[in-house]
Amino acid sequence: MRIKELREYHNLTQEQLGKIIGQTKSNISKYENGNLEPSIQVLKGLASFFDVTIDYLLGHSDSKKETTNNKIHSQELITNIDNLSPESKKELEKYIQLLKLKDTLDKSKDEMSSHLTPNVSEDK
Repeated sequence: MRIKELREYHNLTQEQLGKIIGQTKSNISKYENGNLEPSIQVLKGLASFFDVTIDYLLGHSDSKKETTNNKIHSQELITNIDNLSPESKKELEKYIQLLKLKDTLDKSKDEMSSHLTPNVSEDK
């Protein structure tokens, strides 16, 4: 999550940010440290205040704002999904879960290989 990064960029204390979005300093600290998951309402408030997307806030995207093209593309996808048969929707859900699993495995594999690759510096 990028809450701390955004808070510090805007020169805010945890207490100040908490007052702005109606949370305690303690909760802001817990969000930043990963000890508490913010509710969707809190995420919406943070995204609105920092003028970023929730995906950016969560670290799922490097794009701070959704572009018009992304909005149009998202709407087209939703329309296409809505037009599928119930059977096809079930198959799509399975495929999405499969892709999520693949992404998780790929990420884990990358993280493991980065830990296993020795950091060797040669003296010349």
